[in-house]
Amino acid sequence: MGDRLQQAWRQIPPARRVAFKAAAWGLALVVVWQGLWLPGQQHLALAEARLHQQRVLAQHLLRLSGTPAAVQQAGPPLTAARLSERAQAAGLATVDLHSNGQQLTMTVQGAPQTVMGWLQALEREGADLSEIRLQAADDQLQARIGRMLDDG
Repeated sequence: MGDRLQQAWRQIPPARRVAFKAAAWGLALVVVWQGLWLPGQQHLALAEARLHQQRVLAQHLLRLSGTPAAVQQAGPPLTAARLSERAQAAGLATVDLHSNGQQLTMTVQGAPQTVMGWLQALEREGADLSEIRLQAADDQLQARIGRMLDDG
């Protein structure tokens, strides 16, 4: 059978054989392209659907939390005096406060919930804390924070 196919192939004029070879290569390229393109399109569609779902969930969470997507700092810059006032207003005792140049180190002490609430408020307002150390002392919690001071 192989000999008959070879003989039949040889009987085809050379110009037609070239056309058949070109058509076969073209068909092979189309099949390979489709084999790679279609799965890629399916993956892309799935990724787009997941992205859309994540965006919808993020918007829903933002609506539920009532907070803006970007942290916006309100009020005056957080200076050493302002941090001390805020700690005192929250009911915390300032154990240590010192500043050298633009670096501020502050240690406050109080009830654990009060200290944690004060730290969360600082975070919500965008305070960039470079250090936080917590230490329990009897029924009190000490928090040592370090941060770069804002210009102002």
